[in-house]
Amino acid sequence: MQQLTAKVALVLDASGSMNRQYKKGRVQEVVNRILPLAVSFDDDQALDCWAFARDPQYLGEIG
Repeated sequence: MQQLTAKVALVLDASGSMNRQYKKGRVQEVVNRILPLAVSFDDDQALDCWAFARDPQYLGEIG
């Protein structure tokens, strides 16, 4: 079986229209689900995070 590696990234919508989703914890649920995938598949076992509203912003890595 081949070992699959990839660069895993998460891009979050930080615009005002998402406020309700953040308050309800839905965005956190997505992060909680994708983090184990990133650790399994990412080449450096970290999830690169970006956010955007008016401008994109790199938030760093979650490992």
